[in-house]
Amino acid sequence: MEETIREWSGHYKKRTLWENLPDTIGYNQYNKILDLLIEKKKVAIDSEGHICWIFDPELFAKYICRQDLKI
Repeated sequence: MEETIREWSGHYKKRTLWENLPDTIGYNQYNKILDLLIEKKKVAIDSEGHICWIFDPELFAKYICRQDLKI
């Protein structure tokens, strides 16, 4: 599911994205996964309702090691 969201980032709204997923998953399960991805800040929903991939693993790896950015 993450790969599909990355590939089609910004193109699909919630229902249309679910309909275009290659795997057959139920809509309730899809919603739970999507909520988890939003919570982990990997995806966001823009003002028009499009699902966008926002996570950048290379940038995350670069900054996670910096001591001055620790909480």
